[in-house]
Amino acid sequence: MRYALSRPDEVAERFGVDGPMPALRPRYNIAPTQEVPVIFAENGEIRCSMAQWGLVPSWKQTAESGEWLFNARAETLEEKPAFRGLLSGSRCIFPATGFYEWKRERGRSFPYYVYLRDAPLFACAGLYDRWRPPGLGEERMTCVMITCDANPLVGKIHGRMPVILAQPLEDVWLRGKEDYLPVLTPFPAGGMGCHHVDERVNAPVDDDPGLIIPVHPDHRWW
Repeated sequence: MRYALSRPDEVAERFGVDGPMPALRPRYNIAPTQEVPVIFAENGEIRCSMAQWGLVPSWKQTAESGEWLFNARAETLEEKPAFRGLLSGSRCIFPATGFYEWKRERGRSFPYYVYLRDAPLFACAGLYDRWRPPGLGEERMTCVMITCDANPLVGKIHGRMPVILAQPLEDVWLRGKEDYLPVLTPFPAGGMGCHHVDERVNAPVDDDPGLIIPVHPDHRWW
């Protein structure tokens, strides 16, 4: 999965970030292993920092790229040692304006861009950890995006989708005021739209506004 954040200047106000923001630019093809902005609660305030998309648990002795955890299934968070200890105090949000999934058709994979109709900037649920390489003093923040079963719209493309938080539930997730399980459910399909996009998105090096423009009207939904 990839995602976009085309409205970075709105992140601080939209999510009520306290304090300084990292320097952000519009992104249209954010891929695993890259540095991404995440929002989290710390000492009663909402913060935003850059983190590596690929969780490295704090107890890991090494951080080979093949061991990074990019997605976490909502249904099994409590079963996985890498995630279980983060649920109480290391929840985060990935701010996004849309995401990509690929549909397998006619022996090929076609990319689709998925977005919310009435929320140009929304929150995907995640977890974060801080990992310190052995022998080094520099601490690295890493993160993982949480996924759930796809709703009927996204299910036409792929069986999974990111957990998108309805705005009233964002603070519940970040501050842990209530049980997290009812929060990690598929976003209603009626509030979403999607369309087929250019296959240039397959290459992470391509990152421009043209990637989210619809192509092939016969592949477009709603």
